[in-house]
Amino acid sequence: GLSSQVQAEMVDFDINIIFDGGLTQSQMDVFTDAERFWESQIVGYAADLPFNVTLDITARGENIDGVGKILGSAGPTQVFRPFGSSTFYTANGLMRFDTADILALENAGTLSAVINHEIAHVIGFGSLWELNNLYVEGTGEYTGAFALSAYRNEFDSQATFVPVELDGSQGTIDAHWDENWQGPQSDLLTGYLEGQTTLSE
Repeated sequence: GLSSQVQAEMVDFDINIIFDGGLTQSQMDVFTDAERFWESQIVGYAADLPFNVTLDITARGENIDGVGKILGSAGPTQVFRPFGSSTFYTANGLMRFDTADILALENAGTLSAVINHEIAHVIGFGSLWELNNLYVEGTGEYTGAFALSAYRNEFDSQATFVPVELDGSQGTIDAHWDENWQGPQSDLLTGYLEGQTTLSE
């Protein structure tokens, strides 16, 4: 057997985009850039993982309903919890986009921001908060220790929670930073896209 002295090494955060049709090469390139972006922002897992993990995200374009209605959907499809940990992570996710909308976003120069935003939801932003006991639906108060610490350092030193969006439609409510928080409305992970995006800590 293995010695009890052996310690788990830091496991890198690795995303694998699986293209499943309906996307042009230039659109697939944006997904690949977004994969690299999040791998550079998230360097590992909070839990000690004794094995390599790859987050597989299937991405596809579909003809849904034309421009301006249903953009698509994105989120985890399978999660896992490492032995001895209380934290759930995404193992597999799916990103579906209306081909008409994704072309319009590409032409407008906003596709990169939208893909980065949606991959965050697949990773767990707004989608695994309640499962991980970091948020209670309808409260508007995210209490994850690391995000709260960053929010205090950047925006509001007296904050007791990070404000969460409670306005808008299903999919926006309870899953994004609030438009009226102390950070900028341009933040990538607020619920509304307003031109050039920024990314808070």
